[in-house]
Amino acid sequence: MMAVVKIGQVKATLGKAIRYVTDPEKTDGGRLVSGNFTASPSDYLAAEKSMLDSLEACGKGLRGGGVLAHHVIQSFDPEDPITPEEAHRIGLEFVERIAGSDHKIIVATHVDRHHIHNHIIICAANDATHRKLRVQKNTLKQWRAISDELCRENDLNVLREPDETRIGRSFREIYATAKGMSTKNRIRSLIDVTAARTTSFDELKEALGMNGVDVTVRGRHLTFTDRETGMRIRDTRLGGAYDQLNIMARLARETLTEISFNGRMIATQTRTAITVYLPGTKQRERLTIPRDRIIRSGRTWRAWLGADSEQVITDRRGRLTRRIPALRLYEHFAAPNTSLGDLAETKLKVTAGVSAAQRGYYRYQGRRLDALRDSARQLSAASTWAPDGDITAALKRLDQRIGTERADLQAVVISLADLLRDSLGDSEESKRIDQDISTRERRLSSLERDHAALEKVQKENAPQRERGPKRVRRRPL
Repeated sequence: MMAVVKIGQVKATLGKAIRYVTDPEKTDGGRLVSGNFTASPSDYLAAEKSMLDSLEACGKGLRGGGVLAHHVIQSFDPEDPITPEEAHRIGLEFVERIAGSDHKIIVATHVDRHHIHNHIIICAANDATHRKLRVQKNTLKQWRAISDELCRENDLNVLREPDETRIGRSFREIYATAKGMSTKNRIRSLIDVTAARTTSFDELKEALGMNGVDVTVRGRHLTFTDRETGMRIRDTRLGGAYDQLNIMARLARETLTEISFNGRMIATQTRTAITVYLPGTKQRERLTIPRDRIIRSGRTWRAWLGADSEQVITDRRGRLTRRIPALRLYEHFAAPNTSLGDLAETKLKVTAGVSAAQRGYYRYQGRRLDALRDSARQLSAASTWAPDGDITAALKRLDQRIGTERADLQAVVISLADLLRDSLGDSEESKRIDQDISTRERRLSSLERDHAALEKVQKENAPQRERGPKRVRRRPL
């Protein structure tokens, strides 16, 4: 093993980058922080101003979107018997060799993790030439070679770097993966434990944030950002057990069904609940949903309700009109996998605000999106699910299997949450459920691919509209 070198660029919020790397809690009270210019690196505002002054003196000055500084991370093998002071000295020698003495630099050695690592901020401006230091294609390779040389000079181990064609692996990920502790696995474990101790999505976000993981919502997907490494991981890369549906199922401790609505459908809202108009009732009926069952993404709100629960429908005055099963809500709200083209055709009514032309436009755009989704589907499942050639029956069978697998997956996830909540996360039963989750995720993914393939086959086998004989265009004699 050897020190791993990673390079990033700072194009905005230079002061925040300096404040992060010089954090006293990470640098032994600021003792392991050095700079080569007058302003104290610990005063991040003064250090930022000093670097910005150097950038202003460059030929083209400060340009929007330009590189302000280079952020270099030099991380040492946890197995190396290196002291924080030695790591800091090596960091100073390293930056002297790669940037010389004409760039303002800050070297901060972090000792708050299981591996010692240096954060190095190099101002892009050269104070002697008033030109900028630019990172080229081979810069990282050259800097790693310099770091390797310093490691050998100091009797430190040398690490074989990962395949250069692989992008996005941080130094933490490289070391952690070698020990079976990758960032993705760490985030999975953190979600497992946190979801077992919280009951709403907001509580989950806050608890994850306190443990260094930020959560953002975009559409149906969640993105988890590890603040230390900057690594961003989408829920699809963590597995089906970590998407919105299954995380909400853990929080609710029951199998859920999903509905979505636009913010304009909200009738009233309080600190604990949101009341929405029931589509298709001309605002005569309403549904009230607890806030802890809702996730918002832009103008779209998604609610997660117990699949076996009974939903109370009220009138404008809040009086009970009827009770319906959660699945009956799809008579008013679109089901999660509804075709967008069909949805536009069936749900958009011709009113003063929505003309026939507008409805046709939305239907066209919806079908375009459906076609894009369908274009990614494969055809391999037709012979498996429709050996008798009856594709319609095969689709029905497959739909039932997918529904069963989804419900089973949620049940397994909830069981794991219960185990963790009862402090049994290390038991053999917990490990068995973890393995069951992975198996069901793979099976469900396979089933959905098969379903998509069958849908495409069905479309291709649909009877084509009969056409008259092809006209032959004759050339004039």
